[in-house]
Amino acid sequence: MTSDGAPRRLARAPRRETPDAARTGSRRSSPAGPPDRADSGIRPGPVVDGVPTSIQVLRDGAGLERHRAAWEALAARSLEANAFYEPWLLLPALRHLRPASGVEVVLVFLHPEGEEPRLCALLPVVRRTRYRGLPVEVLAPWKHVHCFLCTPLVDREHAAAGLAGLLEFADGERASLLELSETGAGGPFEEALRRVAAGEPRPLRATESHARALFRPRADAAAHLREAQPRRRRRKEIHRLRRRLGEEGVVEVAALSAEDDPEAWVRDFLDVEAAGWKGRAGTAIGTRPAEREFLLAAAREAARAGRLMLLALRLDGRPIAMKLNFMASTATSRGGFAFKIAHDEAFARFSPGVLLEHEHVAHLHALGLDWMDSCAVADHPMIGRLWPDRRGIATFLVAAGLRGRWVVRAHPLLRRLRRGTCGSGPPAAASGGPG
Repeated sequence: MTSDGAPRRLARAPRRETPDAARTGSRRSSPAGPPDRADSGIRPGPVVDGVPTSIQVLRDGAGLERHRAAWEALAARSLEANAFYEPWLLLPALRHLRPASGVEVVLVFLHPEGEEPRLCALLPVVRRTRYRGLPVEVLAPWKHVHCFLCTPLVDREHAAAGLAGLLEFADGERASLLELSETGAGGPFEEALRRVAAGEPRPLRATESHARALFRPRADAAAHLREAQPRRRRRKEIHRLRRRLGEEGVVEVAALSAEDDPEAWVRDFLDVEAAGWKGRAGTAIGTRPAEREFLLAAAREAARAGRLMLLALRLDGRPIAMKLNFMASTATSRGGFAFKIAHDEAFARFSPGVLLEHEHVAHLHALGLDWMDSCAVADHPMIGRLWPDRRGIATFLVAAGLRGRWVVRAHPLLRRLRRGTCGSGPPAAASGGPG
């Protein structure tokens, strides 16, 4: 390490290419899509602080399954939690939601002398041939329709090696840019990324940022709700709605337990969602076979891993609002991701979704969680008020070649030209992530 904490200048091991690679370069894909092979082999990565790394690219679940134990261990010691890239969520997504153009999962291994290789970074990526109209190759995290965070899994103890390996992969693929979209900002991941980029050096810029609602506990649920809703009139309205709902029948709040069938709960959730406006619009998960199978498979795997949370607001035993979360923990914190909420519009006058969210706050406090990411859009009108804390989300543009260096450095000018204005450059990345 240098005196300012950046990794020492990286020494890259000579690239050993197969005959196929020698003919086509390091890229294995054809215009028709990726080859049928499970992976593209192992290639040398950068040497960081005297320790060599290697890079492996996998394209199917069978190859990834062989690394599952190491993958789970990486998630537990990652700089920042990201359930969407853990095996129990990513593998079902690859089976059911993979785009026709393919997805490549990049793994970076550290090779300490005399020790077993250690997985220190993992990121699923897709390729694009243009960036905002410019003909440049771009690598970006895979973000499917039900993925709400794209922060790579990076080993907290070996962040420099993991990030250097991901950047080396982009260089070796002859991409011009690595666009890390929908990534956690203002926390240890951004700090490590900036340190590694500065140490190479390599241009990096936060091109977009916003903040979304984040749950952090207070002394108890009552204190949380008093802070989130300081007007007594609003709190009284919630009590009034609950009382009026109770006049319709027996009201209960239930949570998925270890004895329950998680698939039955998820099917109830899908039915409630399909009965509302999403069902009429054709956007409910249950109306789309691939998405439905993804969620059922993900819920089964999450339940086996102890990572599935489901809450239900029931009237006379019938669910009228449901909340589905995925849990995530690292060595330093316990939290989760609020995946979906649904409510029965036949009871809209009672605001069952809002009532359930208030119960949700109490449940999170009872569990003793450190945080819960809302996964909501910025300034969401309901959860943004109920959860007063925020976490930063940003897009980081990292140069991966001479053309990429020009694009990153010229980005403010390109943005102004695209907008046809001489306004200010891109906003700084937001802060306040969990962890």
